[in-house]
Amino acid sequence: MTTALSLWNRWCETQNVLTNSVPLFDCDHDNRVRTRVIGNTARRPILCRHADMDALIVAQTDVLIHDWQSKRHDFDGQIGRAHV
Repeated sequence: MTTALSLWNRWCETQNVLTNSVPLFDCDHDNRVRTRVIGNTARRPILCRHADMDALIVAQTDVLIHDWQSKRHDFDGQIGRAHV
């Protein structure tokens, strides 16, 4: 019997998720996620994305734009993969 977990694991293997993944969050040497404060009046901390994730988002956006312009639609809905 095929389970949801086995389907997910098979997809991760075929897509090389572990090999191609990048960190989602920027962490310090103790592996704690770095934060920064935003807002002018209602100041609040937010989690910092890792620079590799920012670069992946830009690269995947370029792929999506090209895919849309070529009218192939091979990558509809995909923006990248992340792990923590």
